[in-house]
Amino acid sequence: MITSRWAVVLCKFADDNDSPPPLLHYQRLFTGAGTGSFNMVDYFLDMSHGQLDVSGSQVFGWFTLDQNRSVFAGNVTTPPPGQVNRGGLFDLCTKKATDNGVDLSGFDGILVSMIGNTDLWGGPPGVMHAFCDTLSLSPSPLGQEMGHGYGLDHSRQDGSDADYMDPWDDMSVYDSTFMAFNNEWGKIGPGLNAQCMRSRGWLDETRVWKPMDQSFNSTIQLRPLHRRDLPGLLAAELPGFLVEYRPKERWDASFLRSAVFVDRFDDNHSYVMRGVSGNFDLVAGDSFQHGNPGGRRSIFTSYTKMDVLNIDDNTRTATLNLMHHSAFVEPSLVGQTLVGVTQGGGGLWIVGGKIHPVPPRGLASAIGESLGTYLDASEISEAGLRAQVQREALGTMKRSIETRISELSSSRSPAPAVTPSPHD
Repeated sequence: MITSRWAVVLCKFADDNDSPPPLLHYQRLFTGAGTGSFNMVDYFLDMSHGQLDVSGSQVFGWFTLDQNRSVFAGNVTTPPPGQVNRGGLFDLCTKKATDNGVDLSGFDGILVSMIGNTDLWGGPPGVMHAFCDTLSLSPSPLGQEMGHGYGLDHSRQDGSDADYMDPWDDMSVYDSTFMAFNNEWGKIGPGLNAQCMRSRGWLDETRVWKPMDQSFNSTIQLRPLHRRDLPGLLAAELPGFLVEYRPKERWDASFLRSAVFVDRFDDNHSYVMRGVSGNFDLVAGDSFQHGNPGGRRSIFTSYTKMDVLNIDDNTRTATLNLMHHSAFVEPSLVGQTLVGVTQGGGGLWIVGGKIHPVPPRGLASAIGESLGTYLDASEISEAGLRAQVQREALGTMKRSIETRISELSSSRSPAPAVTPSPHD
């Protein structure tokens, strides 16, 4: 388990006259004092499969700034003279805490919380800073903003680069997100998806179903993604995707229905995928597919399919059929083993739909190796080096062809006639 301690700094402007919530409220929300209440300690334990412990966080304050609320210019890059932006206000609050004897250097992250409608942000990714106020003092927004501190970016929908588009994931918390009501904290959830968890190293990989072969067709059962207390698989891996079961309970209690989700991950963003029906939240009878399901050229393309066979919230299981057909890859090097050829170094070429056996040595083998080098060079990003490798490959191919032409010319020239000597 990784211990991660946050310093929670409570601060207010000089002209703030509203009474803040009791100090105990913050201690129960951010520290081990409130464990079991769906506080931030519970949130990170569940979202990390028990690997991240923030129970040792501490709360400091209240501290009163020397400046009035008018000093804050909001979320601007360059504030007007005499005012501060987000980063400037954060610095004012942390400086006030250190001036009052608080040592913040021993904490992994710092969160500033103020009174009233002030601001809400976290990160940037990789920097464990966060900011909230009394209007955002609940696990739903805090999970996202503190998540930014751990390096998480906003989640999205497949086919779009817009943020806040996965309402079933906490990294999209916004007005339309599925947040559940909690008596003590107001809003909790939704939880993180499996791709976000994996991206931070929080997904328990020992409980992820992974295929044993490149092509497969398997029926499995999943447990709820965030229920590490239940035995069984918590997620399943398809090539390029993760599959998860999210029942309508706990952090996800506001979902319209229990469902299975498929997500991919790219450029530090998770993308929720649409099913065949067009829905993202897949139920019994729904399917997800990716790739070419058939046709004349289907052998050369991969195909992935996931069918939701059953969801049983009583037993907390989702039964799925997972299928993947790997594309046939025509070898670029003729010496590569193919379709059962395991000795002698030979291989096959497929040209125009016709199979040509290739011996381990000779012109075809030499041309194939050079052609493979030429094609592989296209992946070299540096133009000069790419051109050099391609020139050398073409040169080798040219010399092999010229040598073979010379051999053929020699073998086909008739031997010179022998003229009898007049002395014979």
